[in-house]
Amino acid sequence: MDASTLSAEAKSGLAILADESQLDDKSFKHIVKVTFTSASAQGHDADEEGRQSTASAILESPALADVDPASIRTVYAGLMTLILEAARTNSSGETLT
Repeated sequence: MDASTLSAEAKSGLAILADESQLDDKSFKHIVKVTFTSASAQGHDADEEGRQSTASAILESPALADVDPASIRTVYAGLMTLILEAARTNSSGETLT
């Protein structure tokens, strides 16, 4: 999969994700973990058992308290787009460019 085919918004989110001046390691790891969990079969919305929704897990996380909520949303959308496009095209780590 050629990442240059992603939308400008998705690329913007990935650029923020890669920028150490905007996200520290703890924030990076949290966003990546929650996004991959959401993209997998394990992802879910809040339900009758009280499990937390993806949006809440990201926006209400103490790990991201110092990060602008708009940046968090942009990063989440960009990373989710990359994950879903890679899955759609059956891409591997070696074929991502």
